[in-house]
Amino acid sequence: MSLTRLMRFMMNGKMKQMLKIIAVSIDDIRSKSRVKPFMDSKNWEYEILFDTNQEFKRAINATSIPYLIIVKNNKIVHAQSGYTPGSEKELYEKIIEYAH
Repeated sequence: MSLTRLMRFMMNGKMKQMLKIIAVSIDDIRSKSRVKPFMDSKNWEYEILFDTNQEFKRAINATSIPYLIIVKNNKIVHAQSGYTPGSEKELYEKIIEYAH
């Protein structure tokens, strides 16, 4: 399952009602304008926040990007740093685990 397919799955039907996905871009002011076209090209339809000075990245101690966190009941229950092909399977399993 590709990351794009995973995002499509999560943004449809029942999962869309159970989850809220927020992307945090660390692009600087100069490259910020490229984020929305990129998201649109992938058909990723979720909220995008910008951390142009990377304060949020430092606050959560994100060591590489992408950095994914799953929050449940206002607590971080899963964190995943970086991406390798196939890691979306683990992410999918964690999402299903914490969605209930």
